[in-house]
Amino acid sequence: MMMRRWFVLILAIGLPVTAARVQAASVWEWHYRAPGIDASGTLVTGDAPDAAGFYQVTSIQGQRNGVDIIALQPAGMPIPGNEPYAVDNLLRTDPLHLTKHGIGFALRDGSHTNPFYADFKTPPVYLEFYAKPGDTAERPVVFSAVRRSR
Repeated sequence: MMMRRWFVLILAIGLPVTAARVQAASVWEWHYRAPGIDASGTLVTGDAPDAAGFYQVTSIQGQRNGVDIIALQPAGMPIPGNEPYAVDNLLRTDPLHLTKHGIGFALRDGSHTNPFYADFKTPPVYLEFYAKPGDTAERPVVFSAVRRSR
């Protein structure tokens, strides 16, 4: 009888912590393409947007041109080769999905990329900044993201 009470107490204490972790995420499918570029995968964000409607990206999975994505660049840091332009890893449902800082990530081959919304261009476009040791490129891309679950 005493053992059952301890089990119920432990279970009751653990449930609120587990429930709080589970409810705070949304999963998105994303992709961007251009001649010679094909990137896609999933993103996980928090569930609550900021005042401008942006969700904070907390993780990323996928591939770019068949190369696995291995890490999300921390918000506030530039991808290597694109200093001093820090990423913010923000995303929203509006067709203007990204900010001018965009999302940064690392690839298994040692390269990094940063898709972003170039609102300073006329007309504004999505661009991808790509960096591999000794090589960088910035090209227009078509970017899309759709939230699939909350």
